Amino acid sequence: MRILTLYNRVPYPLRDGGAMAVYGMLEQLRSNGHQVDLLCLNPSRNFINSSDIPDPLFQHYHLQTLIINTDISESGAFLNLFSGKPYHTSRFYHPDFKKLLERRLRENNYDLIVLEAPFMGVYLADIRALTHCQVVLRAHNVDHLIWQRIAAGTRPLLRKWYLQLQAKRLKKFELKLAAEVDALVPISPVDAAYFKEQGIQTRIFCSPMGIQLPKNTITEQNKCRQIGFIGTLDWLPNLEGIRWFLDHCWPLVHAKSPKLQFHLAGRKIPVDLQAIHSDGIVVFGEVPDASAFMSSLQLFVVPLHSGSGLRIKLLEAMAMGLPIVSTTVGAEGIPVVNGTHMLLADTAEEFAAAIQLIAGDPAFGYALGKNARELIADTYNMERTGRELSSFYRNLAHA
Repeated sequence: MRILTLYNRVPYPLRDGGAMAVYGMLEQLRSNGHQVDLLCLNPSRNFINSSDIPDPLFQHYHLQTLIINTDISESGAFLNLFSGKPYHTSRFYHPDFKKLLERRLRENNYDLIVLEAPFMGVYLADIRALTHCQVVLRAHNVDHLIWQRIAAGTRPLLRKWYLQLQAKRLKKFELKLAAEVDALVPISPVDAAYFKEQGIQTRIFCSPMGIQLPKNTITEQNKCRQIGFIGTLDWLPNLEGIRWFLDHCWPLVHAKSPKLQFHLAGRKIPVDLQAIHSDGIVVFGEVPDASAFMSSLQLFVVPLHSGSGLRIKLLEAMAMGLPIVSTTVGAEGIPVVNGTHMLLADTAEEFAAAIQLIAGDPAFGYALGKNARELIADTYNMERTGRELSSFYRNLAHA
């Protein structure tokens, strides 16, 4: 079966959840005998030189990209007010990409087209005008829910009003897109349930991201010395979560355990956070090997209060057997049991107390990590999720 995948950025390097989710899906489909082509925007925010893109993306997936400026600007944000469209998605439409898409569809006979995330939904009308093949929206998140939560927590009134307006427009766009595609593939069961609650009649198939269990796992520790977080910090849910943790949780932890260190790594860490090197906080910035960084920790924190979909780094930490403290939102969509697979806490006091509990009882932390790894092996097995998604796509294409 021939599949064309559209994504709003090049899924490389594999250092964030979006890139990993797309690249993992490509690999799973190829391993199940499908020919998958990849057509991507190469936006300013995530720009990558073609010379830095690995050969397999060109050889296996016939990658073709278009450089596009998607930067948010004050003038663009203002002019968008008069368009009636969400600024989140309208920035990704470009007539030259439409031409690339038209050429691909004229020259190839595809059985299925996959839109990775709603941003590529701006091209759905163009696709419908050119082909009758089935179109799938693979929903990494419910993006308007993320922005509703962010808007609710925003204080400046003008900014709050603007974000609420954009969240409202994005919700209308996202639900309309979900209703107009031929199938919807959320990666989170919570997101799948939400779409159904919103009255979406489109065929829905929940397909979680497959995780490859690492050969090396966290061994039982005698002492907890380093806890940490890694993630892209220009994604607002991550940034807001880390600021909340540093401002409200870490002082409580540090006061009781001054020898315990918090290690922060990730891309695009703001300058003010990079400057912090006190009270046991160590900021690494972008690290060459995320797995090695995570392996150096004895506890992983996920202090998110907004977001949707699945936290890929959380799944990776579980697969490694790392003890985890997360907010309820941070673990949303993953069938964890509080006190069995990780500890869940939503207030600063509860979050700090959960860290102290694991730090003071390494055997308990090891048991949590062991249970979490077993959950990943049972629920997020890469080979099984790949086979199931492949089967769904085959049935859809021949419906």
